[in-house]
Amino acid sequence: MRLLNLELENWALHNRLEVPLNNSLQIEGRNGTGKSSILEAIRFVFARDARRYKRKIKNGTRSCTVRLTFTKDGDEYLIEKKLHLKRSSTAQMLINSGMVASNPTEVYNRLQDILSENVLDKLLYVPQGGLVRLIENLRIKGGRQELDSLLGLDRFERVYDGIREELNIKQANFDLISNQILKYPEEAEKVFSEHINELRKEMISLEKDKKTETEALKKLGSRIKKLEEEIKRMQQIKRERDEIEKKIFEIRLEIIEGKKEIEFINQKLDLIKEKKKRYEKLKSDIKSLERYPNIRELLSRLMRSEERLVDVDNIEEKKKELLKMQKELIPKEELERKCKKIKEEVIELERESAAKKQSLSEKADYLKSLDDLEDRAKCPRCGQKLTPQHIEKEKKIAGNEIINLRELIKVPDKELKNYKDELEDIVPKLEKLRKKNVEVSYLKEEIERKGKDREKIIAEMKKLRKELVDAKYQDESMKLIDSRVDELHNIKGETNVLQDEIGKEGEYKKGLKDVNNKLLKISAEEKHAKEKFKSLEFDETILDALQYDRDNSVKNSYEIQNRISKCELQIEHLKDNIKETKDKRKEFAELKKHETDLRKEIRLLKDAKDIFHTNKGIVKYLRKRYIMQLSEQMTYYFKRINQNPKYKRIEFDKDYNIEIKTTEGSFSLDQLSGGERVQLAIALRIALIRLISSINLMILDEPFGSLDKEHIEILGEALNKIALDGQLILVTHVTVDSLDLPGRLKLGGY
Repeated sequence: MRLLNLELENWALHNRLEVPLNNSLQIEGRNGTGKSSILEAIRFVFARDARRYKRKIKNGTRSCTVRLTFTKDGDEYLIEKKLHLKRSSTAQMLINSGMVASNPTEVYNRLQDILSENVLDKLLYVPQGGLVRLIENLRIKGGRQELDSLLGLDRFERVYDGIREELNIKQANFDLISNQILKYPEEAEKVFSEHINELRKEMISLEKDKKTETEALKKLGSRIKKLEEEIKRMQQIKRERDEIEKKIFEIRLEIIEGKKEIEFINQKLDLIKEKKKRYEKLKSDIKSLERYPNIRELLSRLMRSEERLVDVDNIEEKKKELLKMQKELIPKEELERKCKKIKEEVIELERESAAKKQSLSEKADYLKSLDDLEDRAKCPRCGQKLTPQHIEKEKKIAGNEIINLRELIKVPDKELKNYKDELEDIVPKLEKLRKKNVEVSYLKEEIERKGKDREKIIAEMKKLRKELVDAKYQDESMKLIDSRVDELHNIKGETNVLQDEIGKEGEYKKGLKDVNNKLLKISAEEKHAKEKFKSLEFDETILDALQYDRDNSVKNSYEIQNRISKCELQIEHLKDNIKETKDKRKEFAELKKHETDLRKEIRLLKDAKDIFHTNKGIVKYLRKRYIMQLSEQMTYYFKRINQNPKYKRIEFDKDYNIEIKTTEGSFSLDQLSGGERVQLAIALRIALIRLISSINLMILDEPFGSLDKEHIEILGEALNKIALDGQLILVTHVTVDSLDLPGRLKLGGY
């Protein structure tokens, strides 16, 4: 990864500012000209929380914009982030001009895979007065924890806590799960043994690789020593031609970049050729698969029609049921006639009974009125004055009539009861037959409707089968047809993508032509510069070649060391795997005993707890490895920066205390001068960057602020050497004669 360009709009003191970052850059200017705000803009691009940067919006404006361009693995990235006073921030990420993220969260997550905010803030970005903070903080507990965090060792503490919690759960549930038996394959013993043999073979191969790499490292060490001696001799006569050398170096970088770009474009063009072939093949495949969506639709419709046909295919059963029900309805008319006749008789008897009851009531009233007659009353029959004898006679006649009427009333009442009893027997039967008559009507309608539906479905199925024949259906299964349809959709999606990519061929060819023309021009400039360079007495090329060879050899040595370390880690991992597999094989034999199984799990968890202990096991091992690598790297870079032959080696102990081995004995950090302490702090940061960062970048804010003139110049010389290996961006308001970075930005007042 390499930063290319930074654009600011309404940021801090800057209305609009473009800062080229491709080469190492020193930003100069007096206090109050907005130098540090440029570095803050780079931090803002990689930050999660945008709110703490709102104070950077230029006074009098409502929003600001920061754009950062960088390259990684041949791709060009553009990050644009905007801050607003009254609303949320916005962000977007483009790769090779194509949008890949359109909101702050997506942009932040993608950037963390490229350069983490933690590494940038704690390692790559050095605020004013913070150059030696990292190395000074190693004396305190928090500083050691900060270095552990950078190296990723703090994560093991969380693993340790999780294992401890799991162990407590296992112990608490011991009685509950003691009767469970893990299920293993039938030949588990054989599987475990074969796996162990494979791991052992792989470990033997890694041991051989480690031995080969160790021998290569030893040979490379002898070569590096000879190169260092030759470089030291030639450096004694190197004093001039810096400007020409710098120009040649820049031209070479441009040529390398141009060749990489040509190679990249040629690869893209080769890929497009392959994609064209693929595109033509896919078009042919589409033609052969285009019939399947229609076939699937026709088959689905045919299946639905067959299902509907099953629903209407029971017409004959319905007809039999109808005949049966119609036979049951034969007595209905006779019962209705009988019911009607009985009801008429009941009505007549009720009328007759009511008339006789009325007569009875009248006679009773008449009898009662005879008791209330006076002596002067007249007979209603003859009109003569009533006598007591006459009244008694009338009472007797009326009483006899009442008795006769009562006897006559009993006869229709008895007949009426008989008729009602007969009705109670007939009415439920008749009601049941009437309901069945309704069912017969419904059944007739259903039979008629299903007959029509059946004819319609059969016609439709015949039509669908014909359409299937026309569509060239070959009795494939629906599963096969579905897979063909899915295949067609996938192919169409792929052809759309290929078509877009093939359309870029002209753009790549034009780019290739432009790069070739540019390389011709640059090569001519290089030739002119070399001719001028050779006209001088001293041949810089030899020294450059030696330094380049030496640096490559050192780089190769670190690569070999890394490979050796990787082999050692893999060997340890294989040993752990072998041990783990052996433990599982042993556990399998003992699983028949329920309690033993759970005790085994608890014991393994305790072992894992020790492995991930913050000061034991794998953490201790990794810290030891990191300390060894940091010591090697710090020694290399400190000697390269300091160049005092008395300093032999820089070492860390397990608590990150630094010990400096010299020809005069061992020194502590406090015994170094201020300038040497600064040089050691820089060496530590570079070593950490080499070890954990994917980008060789250092951003320094006023690194010379607290130093005297002598130490300022020492630091300037060191920074010049750092800039040769990576990318350096710094801010300063003081003049440093020894500092000579390729890029320079001077800011004036406002």
